Amino acid sequence: MLRPDRHTPIHPMTLMHLACLAAGLALPACGTPDETLATPGDDPASAGAERDAPGDTPALAGDPDEKLLDGVLTQDRPEVGRLSVGCTGTLVSPDVVITAAHCVGYGSATGAGRRGTFTIEAADGSEHDYTIARYRSYSGQLGADDICLMQLATSVPETVARPAPIAAVAPPNGGSLTVFGYGCTSRGTRTDWRKRKATFAQGRDTVHLCPGDSGGPVFDDALGAVLRINSGYYLGGRGSDIFGFVPGLHAELRTQIAEWTRDGGIPEPGDPDAPPAPRDAVAPVIAEVSPVDGVVVAPRSRARIEARITDDVAVAGASLEWAFNGKSYPCPTNQENVTCTVEGDRYVWSVYVVNEAERPFEIKATDRAGNAATSPRQTIRVQTVRDAVPPSVEVLAPTPADTWPANSTVTVAALVQDDVGVSKTELVWAFNNNRYACPSSSQYVTCVVDGDVRTWSVRVGTGSRAFRIEATDAAGNVGRSRDLSVPLQ
Repeated sequence: MLRPDRHTPIHPMTLMHLACLAAGLALPACGTPDETLATPGDDPASAGAERDAPGDTPALAGDPDEKLLDGVLTQDRPEVGRLSVGCTGTLVSPDVVITAAHCVGYGSATGAGRRGTFTIEAADGSEHDYTIARYRSYSGQLGADDICLMQLATSVPETVARPAPIAAVAPPNGGSLTVFGYGCTSRGTRTDWRKRKATFAQGRDTVHLCPGDSGGPVFDDALGAVLRINSGYYLGGRGSDIFGFVPGLHAELRTQIAEWTRDGGIPEPGDPDAPPAPRDAVAPVIAEVSPVDGVVVAPRSRARIEARITDDVAVAGASLEWAFNGKSYPCPTNQENVTCTVEGDRYVWSVYVVNEAERPFEIKATDRAGNAATSPRQTIRVQTVRDAVPPSVEVLAPTPADTWPANSTVTVAALVQDDVGVSKTELVWAFNNNRYACPSSSQYVTCVVDGDVRTWSVRVGTGSRAFRIEATDAAGNVGRSRDLSVPLQ
């Protein structure tokens, strides 16, 4: 799925200026969609970052002058309804609706009140309105956490609509997904506020969202569960969609849904109306785990843990069980000290280790039927070793022959290796005299680690950009690339 590109502003998809006209919905701000656009200076964390003109501009689903692109009219899933603020929402318990946080200006109103309506179109064609009593947002920006829960003043009976469950894990690439929304069918046209749906595959970028679709669900069709929440889309050449990711907040969402559900019952994945999932009685297989048991790494360096995980039907999730602190790190993840990427059946964690001590670990995997497997326990030994040789740094990209268009994203990649272990790698960017560590994520610069390769993505404007890459090992030895430049045309 697409996570929001924090280098460029994003267009939300809500009818934000209707918020003040909607049926009593109290919002912290009632502006036009243009007033909600993020700009390069909006993020305080961007101070000192590469400040160049953005390229593609992402947008919110909600300007009335702008349905689900390529969608078809549907009466499926009565639990998907419309909100009086000009958004789409989904019933996830008899008392709770899930939508996008930007639909309520990223605010929360936990005191009981009359805060707008949620309208359900039942299978018989009748419409049923339910008052929103309170709501809670989980983000202050578009993207992965752009999710909001709303409690209704009265429960919705099953005769009107049956709630959908929320997904705990993402399906494997290729799995069938269906997106719903009440938005426009062509960006730039008005909505007729009729429900539409479109189907696509997990792992593919999509161009379906349109103003009015904000807060609508993307269902994992195999489980009948809400996997994503419509958040926004990129303007410009790509037009790609941006979604909130429900599994990323699953525990918090489930807790709040249970608290706001009067009978305490929460739907579980496994929609009886969905096609039955393939029979699966065999647990996943975890193979080719590395590094070898007992390997030594230096303090203040990154340990790489890799495994090949397969299943006869599909792997639902995998995690690194880190006994040193008793924590579990799912894959994929991108945290300050732990990252993990998935490529096919390869799962690769990178863990920053600091102090001398043993680090026992296991890898766990589950399939969609709930079968689980755990690898044998192995140990990484973190200890200081004699190290007089600095890391080697080989710039892989850009090459001397490369040229990049102005106002684009430049890729800088380097192979960084050390005889003991690399503790820090930085891109030294002469344009603003800043240093960008890897891994990292900021408004204009991000970096990911894949084994010995570090890859930065930098938003740039016009003119050439000079840079070098520096790597430090645990002993403090520093290796540097030669000074290079990126010509921009």
